[in-house]
Amino acid sequence: MDIGCSTGEFLQAIDWQDERFGMEISVYARSIATESGVRFDRDIFSESDFFDLVIIRGTIQHLDEPFLFLKHAFTALRPGGYLVVLATPNTNSPFYRLKKTLPFIDRPRNFYIPDDVGLAQVLTNFGFVVRETRYPYLGTPYARPLADHWRFLRNLLSRRSTVIPHAFWRSSMEMVAQKPA
Repeated sequence: MDIGCSTGEFLQAIDWQDERFGMEISVYARSIATESGVRFDRDIFSESDFFDLVIIRGTIQHLDEPFLFLKHAFTALRPGGYLVVLATPNTNSPFYRLKKTLPFIDRPRNFYIPDDVGLAQVLTNFGFVVRETRYPYLGTPYARPLADHWRFLRNLLSRRSTVIPHAFWRSSMEMVAQKPA
């Protein structure tokens, strides 16, 4: 189950070999995803102990009821199943703490901007066991360490409130959680 699956390109990119399910609000994106084999007849709100994997990629900050989605994801997962949260902003990052923004924060379309500690606590409260938290930076196409550190230093010394956000350490997070077997 890919929540916010868009056109289904992520499930194709990871070469998911089992049935592919998605949730997507864009009718246009859903039509393309359907053509590529993504099904929309089951979701986290309709199933219990069904999915092996629930993916929330670059989406949790856009959900108006993110905790409801996480709670239902737990119910919809089979025992031993995984929730994987990817491409998620982390407000517990140095850049956010300094300037209160990140490259992928779009305030008019954000309802909840998580941090690594808070999201782990929410998942734990719903019954998940957090297995891993990662902070992708160097392995991403956005990382330019010398330029990014120079910009960070300039931002640190600047009194300007408006800055152009850029990739930096811990600004993005990935979290893997498991429903106990």
